[in-house]
Amino acid sequence: MTKQLILLVSPGTAAPDNRKSARTGIKRTVAEQFPGWELREAFTSIINEALEKAAAEGVRRLIVQPLHLMHGREYAKVVCALRERGRYFAQVVLGEPLLCGDADFAAVLLAVIRRTAEFDDGRTAVCLVGHGSGGSLEANADDIYIKMQKKLIQAGYKNYYVGVLKGKPSLEDIRNALKGDFLGKYRRVVLLPFMIEAGSHAKRDVAGAWKRELERDGYEVVCILEGLGQIRQVQKLYAQHIRDCEKMICTGCADTFRKEVENG
Repeated sequence: MTKQLILLVSPGTAAPDNRKSARTGIKRTVAEQFPGWELREAFTSIINEALEKAAAEGVRRLIVQPLHLMHGREYAKVVCALRERGRYFAQVVLGEPLLCGDADFAAVLLAVIRRTAEFDDGRTAVCLVGHGSGGSLEANADDIYIKMQKKLIQAGYKNYYVGVLKGKPSLEDIRNALKGDFLGKYRRVVLLPFMIEAGSHAKRDVAGAWKRELERDGYEVVCILEGLGQIRQVQKLYAQHIRDCEKMICTGCADTFRKEVENG
């Protein structure tokens, strides 16, 4: 029997509790939907070791699913690792990050709306706070935040704002928007990390600096220190990305994919 493995790759975080809850939920959902596959976890920093171990143990079919929000620097590291070691496997497919196509944005938007529905009182603004790249080498990486903001507005959720810790829209941009929109009607602001795992950045920056500044502006501030990976609908979306990979393997497209990855 061909040995087949799903490898969940996470960038990791310095906050073990929140990391565990996000990753555990995703892993549980994937395990439920793919009982015929062995399931393992790895961090981006040690993915090469994880690939070599899998090859040494005779894994033939491999699905690598990064638990990343978008295509960016961390995702690129996984691609590079597969270029170097993808030849070890008969079939290998790399899954997409959480936000790739329009269907992904729609699913995550719905998940966020449902998670924050209890705060929909007409006087509360909800702010999704992402890491951001700060204009680093991740060209166009921050486009996903702009796109999500547009999707929210198009769907009629004008009291939802998307900001980032590094880059634009910044905390100052969000503060100005809150003051200017709807003639200053907001009395409360809900901060929700727009990150897979609510780690050290969420605790230090979202629940720290952002909360303090908004409270100075006179708002009641509620912080939801949960990563997107803790939301059931998001866990199911990752599972769907893996399902797409499995279809590639079943139809033989994985062989073509492997050659494309190896050739860059």
